[in-house]
Amino acid sequence: MAKPKTTPTGPSLGQEVIALAILGAGILLLLSLFSFNPKDLPFYSQPALQPKDNLVGPAGAYVGGILFLLFGLGAYLFPMVLMSGGLLLFFAKEVRYSQKFLYLGILLVTGACLLQLAAPVFGPSLANPLFSGAQGLDGAPSAAGKMPGGYIGYFLNDKFLAPILGQVGAVLVFGLSYLVVLVLLFEFRPAELARAFGEAG
Repeated sequence: MAKPKTTPTGPSLGQEVIALAILGAGILLLLSLFSFNPKDLPFYSQPALQPKDNLVGPAGAYVGGILFLLFGLGAYLFPMVLMSGGLLLFFAKEVRYSQKFLYLGILLVTGACLLQLAAPVFGPSLANPLFSGAQGLDGAPSAAGKMPGGYIGYFLNDKFLAPILGQVGAVLVFGLSYLVVLVLLFEFRPAELARAFGEAG
């Protein structure tokens, strides 16, 4: 009698390879952001530092510069989400990549906007590393150093939503959007999470 075919319960080999690649990319990106020094970039310092301070070399310096320019401190969400996503892929049976990339994009944008909203509260401690990092740039601080959400957070919050809804309205819109996208991205149920905490307590 033939044995019944067993259906695989875990991820496929291809999915595991993709998970490792995403995890590795997240680690590289995290290293490039943590070791970022604006003086590595030739358009900020002439001559640029040689050798580069960045642990991932010139590629890490340029990628870090672009991410800090667009998303500010929200750039740190990139490696965190990539590494979390890579780990989750090892346990997921099926992943809808197109939806995940959409959710990731919304998460990064709303995160940048929330950081921009927090700028008046935390002040210089939320300075954008591209303009006023620990190593700093020569000369007076730039007004752009007040952009912890990068240009995306600055334009979407300061120039668009906050003038229409005010700071409180903008916090509610971006905060709720951020939470909803987190739920969709990582596919957890808030009610089940609250129930688990209640039972643990």
